[in-house]
Amino acid sequence: MASQRESNRGRSPSVRGSLRPPSLGDDARLVAWLALREVERDDRADAQETLGELARRAGLDARDRALAFDLTQGVLRWRRLLDAAIASLDGFESARIPSPTRDVLRLGAYQHFWLGKIPRHAVVHATIEVARKRLGARAAGFCNAALQQLLRQRPDRGSAFDLPAAGLPLDARHSMPRWLVRLLKRELGAENLEPALARLNQPLPLFVRCNPAIASPEEAVRILGESEIRARSRSDLAPRCVEIEGAASLLVDASLFKKGGLTIQDPSAQLVAEFASAEPGMTVADLCAAPGGKTAALAEAMGGVGRLIACDVSEERLARLRENLARLGHQDFVEVRIIEPEMAPAGTSTAEIRPPLAPEGGLCAQLEIGPGSADLIACDRVLVDAPCSGLGTLRRHPEIRWRVRPSDLARMARIQGRILDRAVVLVRPGGWLVYATCSFASQENAEVVSAFLERHPGSFQTLRAEQGLPVCLSKRMGRDGWMRTLPHRDDMDSGGAVRLLRIA
Repeated sequence: MASQRESNRGRSPSVRGSLRPPSLGDDARLVAWLALREVERDDRADAQETLGELARRAGLDARDRALAFDLTQGVLRWRRLLDAAIASLDGFESARIPSPTRDVLRLGAYQHFWLGKIPRHAVVHATIEVARKRLGARAAGFCNAALQQLLRQRPDRGSAFDLPAAGLPLDARHSMPRWLVRLLKRELGAENLEPALARLNQPLPLFVRCNPAIASPEEAVRILGESEIRARSRSDLAPRCVEIEGAASLLVDASLFKKGGLTIQDPSAQLVAEFASAEPGMTVADLCAAPGGKTAALAEAMGGVGRLIACDVSEERLARLRENLARLGHQDFVEVRIIEPEMAPAGTSTAEIRPPLAPEGGLCAQLEIGPGSADLIACDRVLVDAPCSGLGTLRRHPEIRWRVRPSDLARMARIQGRILDRAVVLVRPGGWLVYATCSFASQENAEVVSAFLERHPGSFQTLRAEQGLPVCLSKRMGRDGWMRTLPHRDDMDSGGAVRLLRIA
């Protein structure tokens, strides 16, 4: 299933060396193990997309695909707690377990503690078959001994993980890095810390945005029901939001989806597009546009009247954007432009950070009104949904907690500041520069914008007016002009957005 904020990678997993791809007939546990290995090998691999591709290669049916998804996400989410359980086993306390073998044990432990409907014999025997097929008889024997010991030593199963609470710090109980717990406490306050940690370990449902030209949320619910897809309107989260019961693989075969009536998109991303308040007749630029969910929402708000320009840094990303726009019927309205990557900090891969703007002068050259024209586009709205740490998407992408480091926040903040500085030239006086991230860290949100305003004194001011906003937006507005979705409060990805009015 694609990321719900909006999937940004779109890369097929590459399996190298001894990590052979699955074959037709391989089961859900082996596919899950392969996905875990690929996510560890490649720190840019999206776990959901990697699993989807591996499941396709293995020919998993819907039931086994759902199991593989649950196993992969569950192990990534609870990895630290699972390792504590393995280390607590008599005779295994000090064992130095190679990472591939440890992933087999994590899969078994997760099934034992969280998936109580799976028979005990399957927890052991079906799981050690992964080790037997891919790691050899010796590793399989080790895994068998460890999992048998787990079942004897901790026979209770099937709900929350139940290590003795004494001696386990808060970060370990919630399977989070210690620095991330400290960050959450600083951002949300001590009273909201444990509720936020608990929510960040709860998976989110599948959400879609309705195309108003084709179906309202109520009509979408009825039409999907006729295809035996259960859904309900969630206008409490976003104006055109519908929650789907089931996997994305079922939804994409529905006729309403195929003809452009629905876009898979988290409510937080839907709110960002709504927050931009694009209207018919405006000139709008979306500078970090792929894969196109927010671009499509802007096009729908504009009703195909005006000018909408979508930019990103590679043909691969833009190909996905064009594909999505074509399915939604916006391909003739949206102008798609490629812009060269911005210079990244020394030692940083531009592919990794996905920066959206060009070096000095590059953006201007790319967005001239016509050939040979020196006049820049004067936009009423410029949306910068900036590359960020992605911490706000932990409920959908649990692997992020093990990848992001505190230093990454400062690195991303520098990139975000550069993007805003380059975007200035596109905003006309009276127009808005809308900045957003899918991170709850102030270092990537308020601090970035505060520094930007200091660099451009007298040019922009924060727009604090809430008039005309739907209730689902206004109730998430702060007095500082920021719209925030928060992990302890909102049943969606977390993030922030602000509107900056150009006054000179």
